[in-house]
Amino acid sequence: PVIWTALRQVIPLARLVQLVVLALPAGAPPLGGLAEAPAAGRALGRLSGLLSRTEIKTRTVVELPPMGSVLELKNVTFSYPGQREPVLRDVSLRIRPGETVGICGATASGKTTLAQLMAGLLTPDSGNVYYGGIELSRFDREALLRRISLNGEDIRLFEEQMEEPFAGTAVVFSARESGLSRCGRVFRLTDGVLQAEDQKKAEGV
Repeated sequence: PVIWTALRQVIPLARLVQLVVLALPAGAPPLGGLAEAPAAGRALGRLSGLLSRTEIKTRTVVELPPMGSVLELKNVTFSYPGQREPVLRDVSLRIRPGETVGICGATASGKTTLAQLMAGLLTPDSGNVYYGGIELSRFDREALLRRISLNGEDIRLFEEQMEEPFAGTAVVFSARESGLSRCGRVFRLTDGVLQAEDQKKAEGV
């Protein structure tokens, strides 16, 4: 009952601990005795630090928006654990329904990471990825991957049923710009920063 209550509503962690204590059987060992062990004392100390700032939160899974919705990244930054520098920095990109967008970048420039973020397989450190104006984390992952497909390193966003030849929105990743000649818009990914090719040319890069 305690766990079910926590899943159905947002409960401060301190209150959840109280509920667990109340739910303990009468014959359970007193919690005060646990603090006598050094390891338990350290654990309780860490828990006390968390109680002041942590809440257990749940999110309701929402249905996917209609096909033909916009996929958008807003100020996305991402880094892997243990790395000092982020792989992607403040990436923003709006992908319009039906268009093919090209992303050009050298090996280890962050192309695979960007593709996985677009497919909802990774979660940004900051910023967010939206589909139909809703955060990807709100959707059921299996349902999302049936709509936003990670095909190798490329992204396919289906507008109708899954058919071949593919007709829908696509993001194509390539190490060479020549492989993106059929793309309506081309962006270059350098040192984790995404920039439109025409903007780079205008800046003389």
